[in-house]
This record gives sequence, C-alpha cells and structure tokens, in this order.
Amino acid sequence: MSQPWFTLSRAELDRHTSPCVSKEKQETKARLIEHRRLDHSAMQHRPGPPQLALTSRHPAKDGSMAAPSLSSPDSSDYPRPLALSGTTDAETATRMSAANPDYPRPLTDRLEDVVETWAQSHYELVTLAAGFADSPEWILTGSPTAAHWLAAIADVEPCTAREWIRIGRLLQNLPATADAFKTRQISYSKVRTLTRLATPENEHELLHIATTTTAANLGRALAAWLHRNTEPEDLAEYHHQQRSARWRTEPDGMTTFTLRLPPLLAGILISVLTTWIMTTRPKPDTSGE
Repeated sequence: MSQPWFTLSRAELDRHTSPCVSKEKQETKARLIEHRRLDHSAMQHRPGPPQLALTSRHPAKDGSMAAPSLSSPDSSDYPRPLALSGTTDAETATRMSAANPDYPRPLTDRLEDVVETWAQSHYELVTLAAGFADSPEWILTGSPTAAHWLAAIADVEPCTAREWIRIGRLLQNLPATADAFKTRQISYSKVRTLTRLATPENEHELLHIATTTTAANLGRALAAWLHRNTEPEDLAEYHHQQRSARWRTEPDGMTTFTLRLPPLLAGILISVLTTWIMTTRPKPDTSGE
C-alpha cells in the first residue's frame, strides 16, 4: 500500500517533482507538504475520548469466575472544554463574557450591578423625599400629604413613603451616616435601623457598630449598646415614649399588628399569646379517620 503523498521524504519528493518546475516553486511545495505532514502526525498522536474497557473474566483462586469489571482512563488526563487552569466556573464565564459580548454574563456579576444601582437609588430616594416633604411643592400636587403623593407615584403604601421621609430628614443631621450610606459602606436596612437611635453625639460610635455587624444582628447589637450606655430611669422613659401600635388588613382578611413595646411589657404579652395559642390549637385526630 503506497504512502500518503504528504508523508513522502524530501528525496522522494525530488524524484516525483517535474524538472520543468522552477526551483522556487519546488521549495514552496516542499514546505507546504512538510506542514501537512506535521499536522497529520500531530492528529495521529492526539488522545481520543476516554473509552470504557471490559476486562476479561478469569477464574479466581477458589475456582469461581470473577465478574467482569469496567475501567476507563483517568478523566483528569482530558481537559474540560471551557475550564481555565486555576479558575472557577464563574471566573471562566466572566472571562468568556469579556472576550465575547454576546456570551451571557454570570448571574453573580449581574446581581452585583443591580444591587449597586439599587443602593444608589435608595440614597437618592430618601434624600429627595425629605426635600420634597419640606418644600411647598407637594401642596401644588393636591395630595393630602407629601407621603400620599410619593405613595401614589411609587405605587407603595403611604407608611413606606413616610419612612423614606423620616430617614431622609434624620440624615440631614447625621452627615457621617449619610456619607457612609452614599458610598455604600452601609445598606438601606442598616440606615433604617441606625436612624431610630443615632444622634449627632453618638453617630460615630453607632456607625462603627453598624460597619462591623451584619444587618440581621444590628438591632440586637444596638440594644445591647443602649443598655450599657443609658441610665435605667432614662431608658425606661425612652421606651415609654417610643411605644406604638399599628395594624392593617391583609388580602386574605387577616389582620397584621406591628407593636413597639418596652421589654417587660413585651415579655408579658408574648407569654400570654403563647399560652393562648398552645391551649386553643386543634388537637390531633387520633381516630384514624
């Protein structure tokens, strides 16, 4: 069987080359054939996909036949199609999207961008809401209050708009907290909690607590700070002034209450409600029907 024409040696090539062809064209053709020969050799030595190998059945020492087993080459010998050495799938996707604008960006990157925009919008929202409420401009809208007009255009409840106004007004006297909120050092959730307790005198101390505590634990951390730094009589007076009760009807007809109570009164109420719920809940049916 004859060899492929691109595997001929240089000497064999010279014998097959027509004498009428110029020496320059012969050398060009020789280089082309050499490149093709190298490509052909590389493809022959390229590893193929892993194949399952079925080992033969062979008698065991006790005379029984061993069950056949499947084996395959080590999958680590074959690179993953999109994986980059030393990178995670998210990093690989990020590099792919940077190289190709049509490649979908990772959800982590997209969520970070949305959260960044959302946080910046929250700062501007509370600042503008306070300025709007303190100006006579809202009177020209015909709404009963500035909060009602904000609630109408944002399609939220008036209590939500009133919270925006409250936070924006308090930030006017808390420059360090406002700057931390603007530069994303603290979130809207933390600002909402801080502004219930912060004053120009304790702002920096509470801001340090907020930047070193998660939003979920900030309320408890501030409560502990308040108990450490306030006289019992002053704390009781503060709790008495901060009492409130709100309720609203939910779409399913149930009523939701929001209560702000001193710790002692809250403990009594929780105990009474827990006892009432435990004694009035339906008993499990033991009849089996």
